[in-house]
Amino acid sequence: MNAAVAGKEVSRPLSAAMLPEVVAAAQLPPAGPELLVALDIDGTVLNYDGELSPRVKAALDAHIAAGTHIVLCTGRAVRSTQAGLQKVGFTSGFAVCSNGAVVISLGSEPPLDAYGEPVPTTEFGPGVADDSFPVRVFRAHTFDPSYEINLISRAVPEAIFAVETTEELRRLSRPFPPGEMTQKTQLLPVAELAHPRTTRLTIRTPEISKEDLLARLAEIGVHAVAYPQMWSAWLDISPTGVSKETGVADVRQHLGIDPRHVVAIGDSDNDQEMLAAAGLGIAMGNSPDRVRQYADVLTSPVDDDGCARALEELL
Repeated sequence: MNAAVAGKEVSRPLSAAMLPEVVAAAQLPPAGPELLVALDIDGTVLNYDGELSPRVKAALDAHIAAGTHIVLCTGRAVRSTQAGLQKVGFTSGFAVCSNGAVVISLGSEPPLDAYGEPVPTTEFGPGVADDSFPVRVFRAHTFDPSYEINLISRAVPEAIFAVETTEELRRLSRPFPPGEMTQKTQLLPVAELAHPRTTRLTIRTPEISKEDLLARLAEIGVHAVAYPQMWSAWLDISPTGVSKETGVADVRQHLGIDPRHVVAIGDSDNDQEMLAAAGLGIAMGNSPDRVRQYADVLTSPVDDDGCARALEELL
């Protein structure tokens, strides 16, 4: 039985056993500068302990040596993304952060365009990025969350808000539970929380469940690009129309990569658009059904080196 997802005709049910066949049928270019591979970090490149397996590392290194454009794509903020980049050993190229709202270029110098000219980039504000691992803002998709903050604070008065930008430390309405927000932040009254160039608004409600939070937001018409974290009532609201896929598109267009030559690998809700839009979308074996439906094929779970298996098929 076939089902069309995001304009694709894909075989159901998906099977990791079909990976070699589906990769071959995709008619992708060989590993090299005409191929872009967009990779989720947590649950895809790194396992649930936050570790990088030797097999995944070897597959990544082989692609980098061949000239493949490997782009890590994550819901992490820039500092956490930098930590992930350090684990895999990347020091050049691009990465997509904050569910697509921020695209960073690696290194202290701006990237070059097709004519060898520097592309306009900006520096992160003080404390936003780890200065020991140089990165620059390549793209930032922003919005003013004043309306959402006012609306949600009235409907969910117990909500904690976090406002993320590329210009300053994250703004909080009050502290998050211990261990959840380990980076430096600044506390501000709700009325002063909004920033006109916000890249992400986070809502946290330790006292109520994520199901209750989603229901209460639905009642006031907040159906935004919001991704519930699996373990808590934590929602991220991004600028309208922004997802990991828009971040991948920013990089793809800069590099001049054919959209048919993009491979995406991921396991979570915030990977859905990226998987659907890719020339070849590969869902991890540990991904839920609601994510798998956006992919063309499965690979093995993260604990069975599923990312490495997919990357090896692309070599």
